[in-house]
Amino acid sequence: MKTLFLSILFVTFSLSSHSTLAKQKIEKVEVKCHVELYGGGETVHFRKIKKDKLVKLEQRLVNKKIKVAKIKEKQIIYKVLECVSLGKEFTTFQSKRIDKDTAR
Repeated sequence: MKTLFLSILFVTFSLSSHSTLAKQKIEKVEVKCHVELYGGGETVHFRKIKKDKLVKLEQRLVNKKIKVAKIKEKQIIYKVLECVSLGKEFTTFQSKRIDKDTAR
């Protein structure tokens, strides 16, 4: 009886900790970043990333190649001007204007 109880307790604990770990791994957020490209162009770049990767997102995006609408070749990010979550508005006027003109 004692062995059965311990087995059930162990299985229950294993399943609950496994589901918690799965939720942590899956939890992602959508962000949009106003970026400047090499050559002077600007665009809004959309990403879906893990929540814990938000801290250094702006530094990690610099020098990354991204696909830009109406341009065949991938472009390289020169500078990240601002990043916000997808549902929020940018703070600068220039970022808001470019976001408004960007197709979703």
